[in-house]
Amino acid sequence: MADDFYQTISRRATLIKAQIDYLENLIRNSPPGRIRISTQRGKKRHYVCIDDHDGTYTSNQMVISALINKEYAAKVLPALQKELAALTTLIENPLDAKLNTIYGKFHKEKQPLINQDIQKAATKKQIDSWLAQPYVKKEFSLYPPFHYSLSGVQVRSKSEGDIVDCLEARNIPFIYELPVRIDDRDYHPDFTCINPRTMEIIYWEHWGSMDNAGYVNRQMDKLKKYRSVGIVLGKNLFVTMETYQNPLNSVTINQFIDDYLS
Repeated sequence: MADDFYQTISRRATLIKAQIDYLENLIRNSPPGRIRISTQRGKKRHYVCIDDHDGTYTSNQMVISALINKEYAAKVLPALQKELAALTTLIENPLDAKLNTIYGKFHKEKQPLINQDIQKAATKKQIDSWLAQPYVKKEFSLYPPFHYSLSGVQVRSKSEGDIVDCLEARNIPFIYELPVRIDDRDYHPDFTCINPRTMEIIYWEHWGSMDNAGYVNRQMDKLKKYRSVGIVLGKNLFVTMETYQNPLNSVTINQFIDDYLS
């Protein structure tokens, strides 16, 4: 299943692998022993303990820091390894493969009688859960003009309202301006959609001021940021554009839906 869930856990697994490698290297290259802290006459003293002995006094801050960090790393490492194992299981055994395996093991005479609504119900539940996810919405200006879709979704332009109208008319699940965290900053793709046939997450940006050079440059910079987290133009991101003289229309919107979301 090539949806955002599996993309997210794949990125998380890659990050955890790097953290595990770092911690294992830290532990391997640290001095032997651990730090015991004792307070004597109001002053803290540090002792390097090897085995179960009381330890040898040290004032070497580099040794103290290295051993404390080694102790912390040793406690964190099992938790990271446990999470990586769980993520690896999810990645290597996605739900679609499990369902296909179960179906394939049924007797061929039974397969035509299996209620496909079971799969549809599971898919609907997954989509409903995705749509219900909480997120912090990007603030709107307090000043007009204000733009809304026919169903009342507030958007930032008339064209975005038209996109919402077409998505809703075609029953395409979407979230408006769902944030994506990149380099400690939130970016807000205009529409994050699910292709209901493939369950793939598709990002849709609408660029409404392509006759403004500064605006275009900002969008180009945004594409570079998106690519760094796996949101790639032509793969899982597509863009509609317009200028003052060439506005977006519903025909173009529905063509994009036909090409990428149905």
